[in-house]
Amino acid sequence: MPREALEPGGYPPKDKLQPVKGADGVWRLSEVRHRAINGEYVRSSGSGPTRDLCMAAFWENFEKNRFKGSVRRKRRTRKTVLFKPTDKMSAVLKHHADVLRQRFEKGEIKERSYYLYRTAIYPSDSPRAKEDAIKLENELGAFTIAEVGRPSELASYVADIAEIAPGMALRHHTILTAVFRMLTLQGLYDDSPMRLVPRPDLNGGGQRALDVDSRAEFVKLLCDKGRTPRNHDYVLPFGLTVLGTGVRPGEGLALRWMDIPDLDDDTVERAVAHICGTIVKPVGRKPYRQDGRKAGDSYYVTLPRWLTSELRAWKLVCAPTDETALMFTLSGEPIAPDVAGYALECLRVGTGLDWMTWGNLRDTVATEVKGKTGDSKRASAQLGHSEGSSMATRHYIDRQGYKRAAVDNAEALESLYPENDGNLTVSVRFGQ
Repeated sequence: MPREALEPGGYPPKDKLQPVKGADGVWRLSEVRHRAINGEYVRSSGSGPTRDLCMAAFWENFEKNRFKGSVRRKRRTRKTVLFKPTDKMSAVLKHHADVLRQRFEKGEIKERSYYLYRTAIYPSDSPRAKEDAIKLENELGAFTIAEVGRPSELASYVADIAEIAPGMALRHHTILTAVFRMLTLQGLYDDSPMRLVPRPDLNGGGQRALDVDSRAEFVKLLCDKGRTPRNHDYVLPFGLTVLGTGVRPGEGLALRWMDIPDLDDDTVERAVAHICGTIVKPVGRKPYRQDGRKAGDSYYVTLPRWLTSELRAWKLVCAPTDETALMFTLSGEPIAPDVAGYALECLRVGTGLDWMTWGNLRDTVATEVKGKTGDSKRASAQLGHSEGSSMATRHYIDRQGYKRAAVDNAEALESLYPENDGNLTVSVRFGQ
């Protein structure tokens, strides 16, 4: 009958560690079979005038033999299993949330990433939080790991969520992938059940661009003082900025005057903007500007003539004394994307644009660039997804010690600003 295989680098069974005192008064523990971390079987011995000294000599030899034939300094073993198949998913999700918090505190992930993942797990305590928001804790927390941890069950769950909220389904897929990878490495699975679960497709036709008539109506709504919430004067220039660039709302709200230095030079028809930050709103704290975009590297984008003109007028209205100040603020404070979303809701309620969000302007810009240039890579570059090697280059900026090409689709975007009667401008709205 073959012997049972020993764990590489593992300790011998306790019943084998029984030193014996010889007739000469010396304690001996001889030829104890164990396995080195490289997998080879070895034997260790020890002796001494007392039992304790004998065991000390044995363990000294054991450590030498355990690493014999290998350069590794740690024994090969699995991590301690933290969870059992009968444990609730709520405990696993809490552990994952704690790991995310530790990674954030170490600077390994940004606060926005930590906030987004945590709010995908747990309901928000914000007074504006939706009661029917889809949260992993609510959906899966009461199940055991064994009940959830099958590819068919996980795939069914993700598919169900994707029908309701594709973006949230993708976030849940990401979290569950990390959770079951952890459980797999702890020994609960030989292969992660999430490996076979397809990622939700976010390109399922949910995009909707504003057509010419919709754009005209949108600009009129921006200029309607009666619809603009009190103190939200930023809505007009901000809305035009997103319409003319396609940046994410949080990235547009994070623009500083120093990010568009060409506004101070009236000879520049098309200014260049540096898209390099985003606005973050952690739970229980005020929004603030975070260096770095929500996703992707910073990039430069050329503004169409009409947007350059409008932002010059807005700078005259604001008359900033500090170029590092934000271009768009509410009572002098940074604006959270949700607050800008509320302002848009006030503008569009009861109109033909009741379906619109700020994100639809991003769709509009990408659609316009692709339609005018016939080049999807340029549309991707316009949104900051890639540099776009085939783009036209007019401006080069040397702020980091090397030259970078600005994404220039300004000619294609000139048509986005609708024909108007001359009253739909920042200068007229604010009396400049």
